[in-house]
Amino acid sequence: MRRDSKPVSRRRRFLPGTIGDMNETESKTSIGARVLALLVLAVAAWVLFKIVIGTVVAIAWTVAAIVAVIAVIWAINRLT
Repeated sequence: MRRDSKPVSRRRRFLPGTIGDMNETESKTSIGARVLALLVLAVAAWVLFKIVIGTVVAIAWTVAAIVAVIAVIWAINRLT
C-alpha cells in the first residue's frame, strides 16, 4: 500500500435523485407540512363520513317510505 495515496471511502457515492441517494438523505418534512397533511386527511375523512351517512339515511328513508305504502295498502285491504 502506498502512503501518498488518498484513503478510499467505503461509502458509496450516488448521483442526486437516484434510488441509492434516497437512502442516504434524511427526511426533512417540516412540522407545517405534517400539520397540513393531517388537516387534509381530517377534512377528507369528514367529507367521506358525511357522504356515507347521507347514503345510509337516504336508503333508510326510501325503505321506510316503501314500508309505509305497503302498510297502507295492507290496512286498506283488511278493512274492505
